[in-house]
Amino acid sequence: MRGLVAALVGMALPLALTGRELPLGEAIAIALSQAPEVRQAELELSLAELELSAARAGMALPSLSLVLMPPGLTQAGLSTAEAELSASLSLPWGTSSRLAAGLGLGWTDAGPAISSWNVSGAFTLDLADPTAAVSQLEALEEAVEEARESLEEVKDSKALEVITTYLELLSLKAQLKQAQDELVEAEEGLVKLEEKAAAGLAGDLELAEARLAVLDARIALEEKTATFAARKADFLSSLGLEGEGIELVEPDIPQDELISAAEGLLAQEELAQAAVELSQAVQAAQREVEDAEEALRKARAAGLPTLTLQAGLTEEGLELGWEISFDLFSPARGTEIQIAQKELELAQLKLERARMAAFQEIRNSKEDLQAALRDLERLPMEEERWSLEEEVMRAKHEAGAISDEDWQDFLEEKEAFLLEAGQRLGDLLIAYLTYRSTLGLSLDWEGWLR
Repeated sequence: MRGLVAALVGMALPLALTGRELPLGEAIAIALSQAPEVRQAELELSLAELELSAARAGMALPSLSLVLMPPGLTQAGLSTAEAELSASLSLPWGTSSRLAAGLGLGWTDAGPAISSWNVSGAFTLDLADPTAAVSQLEALEEAVEEARESLEEVKDSKALEVITTYLELLSLKAQLKQAQDELVEAEEGLVKLEEKAAAGLAGDLELAEARLAVLDARIALEEKTATFAARKADFLSSLGLEGEGIELVEPDIPQDELISAAEGLLAQEELAQAAVELSQAVQAAQREVEDAEEALRKARAAGLPTLTLQAGLTEEGLELGWEISFDLFSPARGTEIQIAQKELELAQLKLERARMAAFQEIRNSKEDLQAALRDLERLPMEEERWSLEEEVMRAKHEAGAISDEDWQDFLEEKEAFLLEAGQRLGDLLIAYLTYRSTLGLSLDWEGWLR
């Protein structure tokens, strides 16, 4: 994926200078390379990875410290220079228990000598929170995974946004072409009527109607031209490109393959069921429930003691000791437990609402894909219907059964249908990619844009 995007960006960079065609795939590649939300997601992932790396290093590697004490001035003269070197390591990894060692050096007239040394271990067990350090590491690992998933979601969302906007611009471009054709037809009709009027075969009312049709066509063309130009300029500006000389290209979407892929995706009912639990909102709500459950457990266990065992060896011999500490009374403990219980209930309610919202979003996206698929599969019948209706309407017009105005209205309706029909394949692609995104699947948009 990254290699393809980099290659496409390399192809697209000269585009702003040369002014040529901008295929949809290159537009997506440029957007992914420049979008601030993508860059932010990448930085958040890098930050999460660095935080996890720092935590692992702090747990797995020993800490070292060195203290230098130069000679000091006393009543008897200068004191002896000393140095202390100490090291400590978390054992087992990720716990608050430590294994430590220290070495003291002093400088005398005879040279450096060991003044003190020690090796000690301290095992601490907080019964209220025995896995605090390990839980912190697990939380950092989950944060990295969430950041990685978020980055992919942001990329897919940006790609889908570009695809949607690009296809909308192509639709506006087709409407602009239609408006140009309608203006040409209106002007040709006016010329013919002027010739008839010169021959005395057309009246002033017909001429006025023809001139009005030309004016309406020009106004419509100017409006569509301005709309298309503004939307295109905004789109290209978002990519950091200048609009002059850059043309959008109709993508070659493989229709049969897309229909088959859409039908196959709709048939996998188990994906929709699993996607509810995998949705970002549901997972976030699930984590809130787990945090609330942990907070309630800690609140209930707050009165448990903390046990510490100590063992050490110094130049003076072996030292052993232990201690146990109790939090005998806390006036707010009962209330804190009640607060934790209410927070758990609230988190569970939020989780249910998140599941319902995710299910509704998936169902709506699925229905949109089904509707887009039906519209495209129904297109041949509709085209045949319009073709037959055109034959009937033409025969009626030639026979004088309908007026010129009725015939023109029919042609405009047919042109509107043809415009809408031309968008159905793109609509199916957008609905298919949207449904994949809703299911938490990768878009894999590259294979559909040839």
